[in-house]
Amino acid sequence: MRIISLLAISLLMLSLTVLLSCKTPELSGGIIALEAGRIDEAINYFQQARDKQPENPEVYMYLAKAYANKQMWEEAIEALDNGEGLDPKFDEDIKLAREELWVKIYNDFAIPAYVEHDYETAAEYFELASRADPTKAESFNSLGLCYGILEKPEKAVEAFKKAVELQPDNVDFLTNLSSAYLDIGDTEKAAEILFVLAEKEPDNAEVQYKVARSLHLQGSIDEAIEKYRKVIELDPEYLDAYYYLGSALQDEKQDYEGAVEILEKYVEKYEDDEVAWARLAQCYSKTGNKEKAIEAGKKAEEIIKKKKEEENQ
Repeated sequence: MRIISLLAISLLMLSLTVLLSCKTPELSGGIIALEAGRIDEAINYFQQARDKQPENPEVYMYLAKAYANKQMWEEAIEALDNGEGLDPKFDEDIKLAREELWVKIYNDFAIPAYVEHDYETAAEYFELASRADPTKAESFNSLGLCYGILEKPEKAVEAFKKAVELQPDNVDFLTNLSSAYLDIGDTEKAAEILFVLAEKEPDNAEVQYKVARSLHLQGSIDEAIEKYRKVIELDPEYLDAYYYLGSALQDEKQDYEGAVEILEKYVEKYEDDEVAWARLAQCYSKTGNKEKAIEAGKKAEEIIKKKKEEENQ
């Protein structure tokens, strides 16, 4: 056993000797320090190696690895940026180094922050991940989701656009981009994306609903109503489709009986919406059903009172 152990050590030392034989003393010293876990010492060596060989991409890869060990993400990304394109022989190595850095930032820091609902921190890490490896569409999509939650719709649009550029056929990314366009009021661009999605996903209630909302906001009421009905057909529990279908029938079409039919179904499924009850009261009144109008109005007042009491507790 002792002979085998000595042989293994000898082979390890031999491989390390071969690895370091073609490198400068600074780069070799940095590699040894890095392998030993002496990160600050390794960084110092690699910086010296960089100053002596500024055109050597290998130096930047090792420097990035050392910085990553210290969670110095900006410096690690900058090192890889500086090493990229210096020597075609190292292009694949730089690519792998970027992916390794991306995995560490994205999986170990960005995702946990997102899961903990710390969206500001998550956005910072997703942004770093997107720079560590700009080929990963997931980073930009996740960044867009954070910006949406943080009510920064313009930034969300830019992030989702980059995700779609990288994966133009990804339905989730396209859906997110269309939603972001709706958030900033650009219904025309949202509609362009949504109509493409609607053809790709004819049985997707979420996609069809977003098409309906876009049409509604653009004033294409008849088409919007048709789409809302399609959504309800696909998913009878899609509450927002009931609400906006009812509002379109009431406000734009003055079809009060039709609105009553839809809004009644809505409040059966979600009875704590005071606005829906107020709408029902108006529609009942328009159709001559005074008794139900009074009941619906009282229900709306009760819900408002209840919510105020809960807020004051």
